[in-house]
Amino acid sequence: MATTKPAPTSWARTDDEGRNLTDLVRELSEVVDLPEALRAELALAAEVEAAASGAAVAAARDALMNAGTTADYLRARAAFNAVLVAEHAVSDTFRQVEAEALRRRLRGALDTHADELFAALVARFNGVVDEFHLNAVPVPDLTGVTTPLQLTSAELEALAAWRRASRELQRVYGAYRRLAGHVVPDARSEPDDDLTAAFALFDIETPDQAAAVAEEFAALRAGTGRATTYGPLVPFAIGGLCGGIRLDLTNPADSTARRRALEPLGPTASASRSSP
Repeated sequence: MATTKPAPTSWARTDDEGRNLTDLVRELSEVVDLPEALRAELALAAEVEAAASGAAVAAARDALMNAGTTADYLRARAAFNAVLVAEHAVSDTFRQVEAEALRRRLRGALDTHADELFAALVARFNGVVDEFHLNAVPVPDLTGVTTPLQLTSAELEALAAWRRASRELQRVYGAYRRLAGHVVPDARSEPDDDLTAAFALFDIETPDQAAAVAEEFAALRAGTGRATTYGPLVPFAIGGLCGGIRLDLTNPADSTARRRALEPLGPTASASRSSP
C-alpha cells in the first residue's frame, strides 16, 4: 500500500523563534532600510519558506496544465518532474536542520547589525518629532476637557500635529521595542520596565522627572490616570504632561547611560521609587 508523504511545512511556521525573527526583520524592513547582509538573509529565508510551502510544485503544475505548444508542454513536463523529484528527496530531518541553520544565520545577522538598526530607528523617530515640532508644541492637558470648544486655537493646532505624527511614531517605536526585546531581553519588574521605557523615550534630567514619567507609565498600564485620554498619542505625550520633558528616543546603550547618571544607588532604589 502506498504511503502518503506529509505535506511540507514552512520552517517559519514550525520554528517559533525562526518565525519571530523573520517577522521582526520584515517589520524592520518596512520602517528603515536594512543592511545588505540582513536583506540577503531575509531573502534566503523567504526563498526557503516558499519552497517548503509547496509553491514551487503548484507553480510547476500550473505551467504544465496551461502549456500551449507541444514544446512548451515538454519543457513544463520536465520542470514539473524535476520539482517533484527534488521535493520527494527532502526529508523532514533536512527541513529541521535547515530551519535551525537559517535561524542561526538570521539571528547572527540581526545581532551583528543591531547598532545600525537602532541608529536608523532613532533617526527616523526623532526626525518625525522634528518634522512636526512636537517638542516646541507640547500636547495640551486634557484633564477635565469634554469638548474641543474648551481648547484654544493653539492647543487645537498642537493636538492636530501630535495626531498626525502619532501613527508613524507608533510604527517606528513598535519596531524599536521588538528589536530591543530581541537584543536586550528584559525580565525585570514592571515598575523598573516603566523606567526603562521612560529613559529610552525622553531626555530625563532629574530623578523627579524620572519618577513622574514612570508613575504616568504605571497609571497607563493600569488603565488609570490622565494619559489614558490621549489614545495613540501615548506614550509619547507623557513627557509633555510631566513638565515638558523632551521627546528624544535614544538607543538602549545611551538610555542606560542616561539612567545610570541619575541613579547612584542602582536600579533597586529606582524601582522602589517608581513603584505604584
